[in-house]
Amino acid sequence: HDFIARVVAITGLEVTIDRPVPYPLPADSAPRLAPAQLVQGTAVRGLTLEGACPEAAVLPAYSAGQAECTNPFVLQTSAVLTSWAYRPEIRDVRVRHFGRFGTHVERSLEAVVVGGGMTLPAHYGGGGSGYGVHAIRANRTLVYDYEVVQARHAVVIDFGSTESQVIRSRLATCTFSALDVHGEASYDTLVLGNEITASNGSAVVGGGGRQVHCNDGPRHHFVGNLMRQGGFFNVHLNDYSSYVYLDHNTIEDSGYALVVESGTTDTYIRRNAFSQSRAGHILATGSIHGTDRIFIEDNLFDGSEDLVISAEPEIEVVWV
Repeated sequence: HDFIARVVAITGLEVTIDRPVPYPLPADSAPRLAPAQLVQGTAVRGLTLEGACPEAAVLPAYSAGQAECTNPFVLQTSAVLTSWAYRPEIRDVRVRHFGRFGTHVERSLEAVVVGGGMTLPAHYGGGGSGYGVHAIRANRTLVYDYEVVQARHAVVIDFGSTESQVIRSRLATCTFSALDVHGEASYDTLVLGNEITASNGSAVVGGGGRQVHCNDGPRHHFVGNLMRQGGFFNVHLNDYSSYVYLDHNTIEDSGYALVVESGTTDTYIRRNAFSQSRAGHILATGSIHGTDRIFIEDNLFDGSEDLVISAEPEIEVVWV
């Protein structure tokens, strides 16, 4: 794993960084500390960027394909890339018709993506296409007041990205989950005060496959979001995710409000409002993979739906 941090002091052979390394570091892993020459003082502001693929405008919502672009190079292109940068700023940049990402943040520290947004990508197909913001091996990325309408995913927190924040953004009409915390040591995510609507899943933690994309990083917080019209589910926790906290969210209008499965442990569901869950509010399954320990406290559940559906008594559900 890569982990980028600021050095705050050097005393002899002792180096102090600004926060703890979130990964276990067994001696036989031979961890190394190396200086990173990060670009500083970069900003992209107030632009509208359009890929040379007007054909993308006619792709339908929830597409899983790609446009027949006159310029096929666009299908493999992102609008904005920041790499090995410290505090890069992407502000009020609006993007459409690119095949890969609106903004791609990799191996950067404290990147800020504020305002602007992405719509109508040229490619919704396999993973790695049609994302609004993609953070990979990035630390402390902030996405604020960002808008995505029609994409594969709106925001993807990917492969070793720690302390990412998605705040007060509007994410809608995505072919798959609007927000995807993808796994491989993605730790300590905050998703706060967003409006996430009309996608095939509002949010997933641990998506992508149990063997390759399992989420081996804990502590993901969903606080004060409106998540609705999520298709089969609004929130899906799977592939060995752990310590996921849902607090003060409004979760409505989907098959299941919340699915907890495939080895997910220590899920905390507190003071949320659940409504219009057509199949049931919470589905807990996958004890064969180790799904366990779901804590439910002071939530509002509407009407007649089953509160927790689980055919597996091995899963511990605790009502506080």
